Amino acid sequence: VDFDLNYAEEAPAEQATEATEPETAAEPRELQRLTLGAAGSGGTFYIWGAGLSSVINSKYPEAYDVSVMASGGPAQNCELLHQGECQLGFVTSFVASDYYNGTGIATAECPELRTLFPMYNSYFHLFALADSDVNGISDINGKALATGTPGSSSQIVGDAIIELFGLTPTSTSPISLSQVMDNLKDGQVDVGMAVSAYPVSSLVELQATHDFKLIPISDDEHAKLKEYNSGYGDGVIPAGTYNGQDADYNTLSFWTLCLATSEMDEQTAYELTKYTFENLEDLGAAVGNVSEVVAENVLGSPIPIHPGAARYYKEIGVNVPDEMIG
Repeated sequence: VDFDLNYAEEAPAEQATEATEPETAAEPRELQRLTLGAAGSGGTFYIWGAGLSSVINSKYPEAYDVSVMASGGPAQNCELLHQGECQLGFVTSFVASDYYNGTGIATAECPELRTLFPMYNSYFHLFALADSDVNGISDINGKALATGTPGSSSQIVGDAIIELFGLTPTSTSPISLSQVMDNLKDGQVDVGMAVSAYPVSSLVELQATHDFKLIPISDDEHAKLKEYNSGYGDGVIPAGTYNGQDADYNTLSFWTLCLATSEMDEQTAYELTKYTFENLEDLGAAVGNVSEVVAENVLGSPIPIHPGAARYYKEIGVNVPDEMIG
């Protein structure tokens, strides 16, 4: 769909006459009730959902009421957006691309998906308790593995790793991060996976009572994973991010985006994007880190940018190519 973003000024009003009634104030906009698809508790998606909704609702109470839905993560969020059951959703970029095009892991083609704004890079964490004998991907064989909530980026990437390297864990549990931590503590799980911004809050809580380690990914394994999916990027979790982490952790990274659909009206998309960027300080206080919420980062979106969001970006000087707007 082509949208003309060269907004012309309104034509001047006709010359007023003595009989012209004085102008009345514009009618206030109706309160917009929006549902945001996040993910299960314990992960960054849910923390961001709570933070973003709190900022929007408190700053613009007469305009927006955003409620957060605990969902299965990015894949289900695409489906919920497609079905009209939520109006906003957090989605990992490679998952958004799959669903927009109806390829890869997608259960449906969703050409109506649109990007509002970039959020942050997520980083793949592979971890075990510090005294575990798991020291590499191949050591997952014969161990109990937890990949993440069904439909989450953690589960999607975890399943890809299992398939790509022919792993044979004794069990594979698609459970939430909070459950992973509980099961690590009581020995029901040997190895966990998480795709999240760092530091992962659940891992920070875990290290208060249990030492853990990040399982390294070799250069060859890293290269093989990037070849498997072009949406997998290079990532580094700096040394000292977690207790006992003495060296940088080389891993995979994935952009996370806030999506809407083409059904959202242009003004709403414009305002939600604008209000997010204008309240980054408050958002950062709620979610912990907003350093990657940079307008130019939207140009890395693998799906079209909503014309309302594009209007805001162009206003602040970001050169959004017309072919990226839909």
